[in-house]
Amino acid sequence: METGTIAGNLHFEEPNRNIPSLCDGSIQIVASHMPLNGDVVGLNSFGMGGASAHVILQSNAGPHVESVPRESPDLPRLVLVSGRSEESLAAMYERYCAGVEIVNIDFNHANKISLHVA
Repeated sequence: METGTIAGNLHFEEPNRNIPSLCDGSIQIVASHMPLNGDVVGLNSFGMGGASAHVILQSNAGPHVESVPRESPDLPRLVLVSGRSEESLAAMYERYCAGVEIVNIDFNHANKISLHVA
């Protein structure tokens, strides 16, 4: 939503012929990047095991997070911990518990480290 673009599905090749709404065009797969018109979207996920999810998102016209002053470092925060093994996850967790500064660490793990498990 931040860029005004809907990302195309990386692995879509052709619609399942057993799903009529995909074949007749009443439901379309976003096969390539396309502009996002508007500021509200609905996302669906239908899992192979029967799990389903739906969320409605609206864009935030407020200032970008980097332009907003940081909150107090004493406040609790949710931190993403990632590593290439359970041992490295445990070691990273121990470092955070020992007081290593965690400002932006969640962003770094989510965006700059590949092949990690969370």
